[in-house]
Amino acid sequence: MALLAGARVDRQDDHGTIVAPRATLKVEPWQGGTLRGSFGTGFRIVNLFTEDHAALTGARQVVIAEGLEPEESRSFAVNLNQIFEFGVNNMMIDVDLFHTRFTNRILPDYDTDPNRIIYANLDGTSVSRGFALALNQNFGDTPFLYNAGITIQDVYQESPGEGREAVPFAADYTATWGAQYTFRSVLDGLGVSYTGQRV
Repeated sequence: MALLAGARVDRQDDHGTIVAPRATLKVEPWQGGTLRGSFGTGFRIVNLFTEDHAALTGARQVVIAEGLEPEESRSFAVNLNQIFEFGVNNMMIDVDLFHTRFTNRILPDYDTDPNRIIYANLDGTSVSRGFALALNQNFGDTPFLYNAGITIQDVYQESPGEGREAVPFAADYTATWGAQYTFRSVLDGLGVSYTGQRV
């Protein structure tokens, strides 16, 4: 068993001292298996004009409705890593469960006034939670490896009087895959690979 803990401390002129602690616990409950649990907090001061390019397009007036507070988050995650031995062709599988809760999310309002983009902190919370599965296998007796993974997530926000609503443009799932073959002998070092993604 191993425990790793720490904290990040920042001093910001407008918001004072901000402390962000985090901790991770690691255990190996059986042969080839590693289980990790982690908790952490974080914050982010958004630079609107470098991160939200929609504010710079068109003829809309940008309105900052209030003194924006930093976005804050609290995250929990559990990871299981399991290695299956197939001679020299070991396969590794990762299973992840995650849950992150955001407060003070800085969100653009495009609907209240069609001539304006209004920025304000969310009066409520935003949640990103989900499940991820990934596997990869490297064939030791041949120069071939492959990987595949899928992430299924539920992303939403809640505010008083508005209830729960989905966050726009947040994908319900993401699938990725890839394969690589490296030539030997005459074409030593040259390889070919194929990757794909579906959202």
